[in-house]
Amino acid sequence: MLPYGLRQSLEQCTNLPSLPSAVLRVVELARDPESSIQQIVSTLGTDPALSVRVLSLANTVYFTQSRPVEDLQQAVSRIGMERTLSLALGCSLVTGTESQAFPGMDLERYWQRSLICALNAKSLAETLGLDAESGALYTASLLQDIGMLALYAADAAHYRP
Repeated sequence: MLPYGLRQSLEQCTNLPSLPSAVLRVVELARDPESSIQQIVSTLGTDPALSVRVLSLANTVYFTQSRPVEDLQQAVSRIGMERTLSLALGCSLVTGTESQAFPGMDLERYWQRSLICALNAKSLAETLGLDAESGALYTASLLQDIGMLALYAADAAHYRP
């Protein structure tokens, strides 16, 4: 059980990093079986930084086939929906927290670790034949250490040491 003072601090904390609207929309579309790649591409196209990262990933040696991709439609088709979603989440979580004041906490490393754990959990679930649970395991692993951010945001003076 949390001490009363800490509980109050956490309940009043309003400065946790949040996802940009474009990424939230991509997540919604990725979860909707009726959505199309074109809807996701249109949403990604509203965020120039994210668009560049998706195009860059699609043109890496790992994904490059005979010729480089030149637009988001080709990029998303090449790398797939799951990787596009993972990239969108990972990039937005890192860039979304850069502007916030969390001195002494390596937020980029925090989000990288979270994303690696999430991708590993999803891969393990699929390997074990738990495809139906892979999404939930991905999310749980991505957010497993969210309490670290909450404690830091609520009471940095006590949490930093």
